[in-house]
Amino acid sequence: MMNGHYQARAGGKNARAQVAGAMMSKQTSPLLPHIGVFIWGWPDGPADMAAQLHQLTQWGFGLAGEWSKSVKDEEDVAGWRERWFRAPLPFVTDGVVIHQASRPAGKNWLPGEGHWAAAWKYQPPEASTEVLSVNFSIGRTGKISVVLNLQPVQLDDKTVRRVNLGSLRSWREHDIIAGDQITISLAGQGIPRLERVIWRVKERHYPLIPDEERFTPTSCYYLEAECQRQLLARLSWLSQKSVLNIPGVQRSTWLRLLEIPEMAHLFSWLTLSVEQIAAAAGISPARAQQLWHSFNLTRQQPLRRWIAALGLPLPRKALNALTDKNWDTLLQRDAQTWQTLPGVGKVSAQRIVHQLQDEHLRRLITFLQQQNIPAIPSVLGVRVIKNRQAETETQRQ
Repeated sequence: MMNGHYQARAGGKNARAQVAGAMMSKQTSPLLPHIGVFIWGWPDGPADMAAQLHQLTQWGFGLAGEWSKSVKDEEDVAGWRERWFRAPLPFVTDGVVIHQASRPAGKNWLPGEGHWAAAWKYQPPEASTEVLSVNFSIGRTGKISVVLNLQPVQLDDKTVRRVNLGSLRSWREHDIIAGDQITISLAGQGIPRLERVIWRVKERHYPLIPDEERFTPTSCYYLEAECQRQLLARLSWLSQKSVLNIPGVQRSTWLRLLEIPEMAHLFSWLTLSVEQIAAAAGISPARAQQLWHSFNLTRQQPLRRWIAALGLPLPRKALNALTDKNWDTLLQRDAQTWQTLPGVGKVSAQRIVHQLQDEHLRRLITFLQQQNIPAIPSVLGVRVIKNRQAETETQRQ
């Protein structure tokens, strides 16, 4: 809640983030007494809108009744939207929501299908700034994205330092280099976006562009020339909770580990010792012990998780339906058998078969087989015992 907040002048005031933080906090936040609740919808509530708002007010949810207005056409809506944008309000707003008086039964309320309501956001604020540099990021599938690093600028309640321009094609169409002046705004959820180029430097010195043919869905499983960025993206992907679930391992962790000689490929971390991990800059012996333990636990993950870690283009439904228990069975599948899985069509099936024929990926699968991954419980038990013995010997030394 605010006192006389002018949206046109003051912007978002970081209110959304503050409320989200207070709601997620496990401790009692001093902000809680100052948070109001606006009831937007009531499935299967009173059919009459006025009766619905009256009942909500009786129950203590009066904001909806106080700030809902009956309108007859779009001009009425535009009038209230403009008035509330410039008038003092007791809360921050980002637009208005228009509701039809009649609504379908609650069982028909589905995400993205609320045709009886529409949000009309305020025009996002804009700011001009200078491009400091152009960076190229390479994702795990080899896709190249362009990010503009900017002279920091305040936009509503955010300090913007970079904007994602998307593909190389988009960057070439906009023709932006360091020194150019651009205008940016905030898209949905406060994401910075480019609006237009307002001034270009006369001398055009373009940055070195990554070779688009060099990076593909099957490139950079190994740490070869120019491969660090894509391999780093692959490693960041596989440590996520939904893949191999390696807690506390982030991009910065992998960046440190890639500096040690033993990190030759996507799964080299499986055979690292505690001492080798501790040799990485910024990783203490205690932290190295934690990482070694987390890495070893991934051996218990089922085959479908390791398939996801390899980056095969299988939808989640297909992975969950996969009954294969070992790599040999998986490699025997042809395009037709891949298509029997949910969400896998003819094109994606051929893409999977093609990827599994890649020499580097086959070598990785052979490596995982040599590591008894996915682990058979008895084999896993023997390995854990041996590793614990080795750990005990290390501590004794």
